[in-house]
Formats: sequence, structure tokens, C-alpha cells
Amino acid sequence: MRICKFFNSEKGCRSTEEKCGHSHVLYCTNEICVKAEKQHTHTHATCGQKGGGAHEAFIAKKKEAAMAEKAKKREAEAPAKNAIGEVLYTQVLSNLTDNDNAGYKQVLTDFPVEFPVDKLAGKIVGMFLEGLNIEELNELTTMATELNERMVEAVNLLHEVSKKQAE
Repeated sequence: MRICKFFNSEKGCRSTEEKCGHSHVLYCTNEICVKAEKQHTHTHATCGQKGGGAHEAFIAKKKEAAMAEKAKKREAEAPAKNAIGEVLYTQVLSNLTDNDNAGYKQVLTDFPVEFPVDKLAGKIVGMFLEGLNIEELNELTTMATELNERMVEAVNLLHEVSKKQAE
């Protein structure tokens, strides 16, 4: 039985015949095979390039392209993140140093870290910038309770890291 050259895994058979009598299987979409004008001539199961690692190379190339796209997106977001980071730094620093923030003084007493306050604020904001997306960072600038909770988590994490390094 012949393989249907009109079969598409997403849309089904696109044959103009009323009832296609051909076998419907996935064609090889390997870039090497397609460039060699073997398109619609063989399936994944019968591809001669399979053993030579061509499919793996094709998949690796796709992954590399996806990673490059993510890096490009991060690079485009960097100026916005830096601007948000400056706002967050002043908020975090004021939370750590204001006299009426007895709660943070207690957190720093319970989870001591070996950083001056300005350096601690920078570390906390750096953790935020690295781990959160722009929407979450924007929320931190406007929602004081969320910022407070995240700051406590960050101080706790820094305390745990410093404890492990001391051991």
C-alpha cells in the first residue's frame, strides 16, 4: 500500500479524492531529508538518516533557536527590569532601615545575615530581578504586603545559605 502524500498530522488527509485509500503515517520532516528533495517520500520509521544522528541534530538546532529567542526576550526586558529594580531598591532599603519597621528588625534578629543594610537590600532586589518576571516585579512595587512577604523569604534564604557556608 502506498503512503498518502496529502496526510498532515494536524489537519488529517487533504486529498481531493473523496476517499483516500493510502496509508496515513507521519512523514520525515528532517531538515536534511527535506533539503535533499526527499520530502513526502519516506516516514520517520523508514528514514535512512535516522541512524546517522540527523534527527537529533535537527532537534538540537530547534532547541538552540528556542534558547536564543528566550535570551533575546530577556535582553529586551532588561531596561524595564532595571528601572523596576531601582524603585524596588529604595522600597526595600526603607523597609530595612525605617524605625517603625520593628517586624523586619525581628526578622533580621531571627535570621541574621552578614551584610550591611544597603548590601542586603541590593541582594534582595537582585534575587527578585533574577527570579520574577516583569508583571510580578510590578506587583511588588505596588503591593506592600507582597513585597514584605517576599523580603522575609529572601532574608530567610540568605540566612540558610550563610549557615551552610559556615559549616
